[in-house]
Amino acid sequence: HFANIIRAAQANGIALPDSATAAAESLFDYAMDIAEPSLSFPDWNDSDPPGSGTLTGWMQLAAALFPGRGDLEYFATNRAGGTAPAESSFLLPWAGQALMRSGWDAQARYLAFEGGPLGTSHHHDDKLGLVLNAFGERLVIDSGRYAYDSSNFNAYSCSPNAHSVVHIGDYRQSRRLSAGVFRAESPYDIEWRSTAAFDYATASFGERSGE
Repeated sequence: HFANIIRAAQANGIALPDSATAAAESLFDYAMDIAEPSLSFPDWNDSDPPGSGTLTGWMQLAAALFPGRGDLEYFATNRAGGTAPAESSFLLPWAGQALMRSGWDAQARYLAFEGGPLGTSHHHDDKLGLVLNAFGERLVIDSGRYAYDSSNFNAYSCSPNAHSVVHIGDYRQSRRLSAGVFRAESPYDIEWRSTAAFDYATASFGERSGE
């Protein structure tokens, strides 16, 4: 865990390059950006099954590594201290993900939209899928991972049939069967609007590998 390297360096008075600590800090920023109202991750790709845990422990580590950040303390204390992030909705253009919230409280309305590249490992056919929470309940979830085996259940968990994506007749997306390296070479083309009244995102799925 790279955060443990930073912690060990701080404990021993060893200075690390600013780029290294900034990269680690940005990982915690991402975790906050995508967090559900339960303060857990959406169950994208080969993450753990729904309801498996919260970010509190991670954020306690983050708050210790980067003191003075009220938003990290807010997550580390399960909202008991610190301050909520100033913004509630985000577009993450390199990941192709849009996060929409009514606020940061446990009852907030929340939608996570997946519009980005397939990725190079642990990926599912979930393009244009979504996760939806409202009033303390998970209303639309992602399948998460099954087990690393060759069973039909594992194949199903990675397929579009296990995700909240659009099917057109008998046609399904099958990006995992395409050749190529599916990482973003530039920010993904997602239309994004965020106002005091609404959040809006739109993306497309095409025939090119990994699109």
